[in-house]
Amino acid sequence: MKKKRRNIVEDGLTKEDLEEIKALLGEDDDTPVEWEDKTEQDFYEDLEKWEFDKLPKQVQIHEMMVEEDITEGLPMYEEMISAIQDIVDYQVGRYRERGGTGVYNIPLTREEYMVWIYVIYEALQDTKIIPKEYRHLANLF
Repeated sequence: MKKKRRNIVEDGLTKEDLEEIKALLGEDDDTPVEWEDKTEQDFYEDLEKWEFDKLPKQVQIHEMMVEEDITEGLPMYEEMISAIQDIVDYQVGRYRERGGTGVYNIPLTREEYMVWIYVIYEALQDTKIIPKEYRHLANLF
């Protein structure tokens, strides 16, 4: 029989649970969080060198399609587009389940994914770091 998983979002964490998680992560409340500001150069480096395995699945599929020159009309095109659409539908469904409203865009290319991440960095740093040639993609997110 399958054990029912706890829902820590609804049930909350006990003090012991939180201490166990912090011990596993090597965290404590007295250690300040170190943060290194990102720059435009970091954006270009991440765009070029971000590991394929660390990209979201829909971006990986898109990159494989581009690399293998799989375009509309080829047998695998519909199958791969369908796989991307399934991932997108799943993520949008999760967004709605959490109470999200409005438009929710999901990055499909490496460039969109990097911009998506760097929009968060910009918000944390309160400074523009996404290069001008990619700035238009920031409006998607």
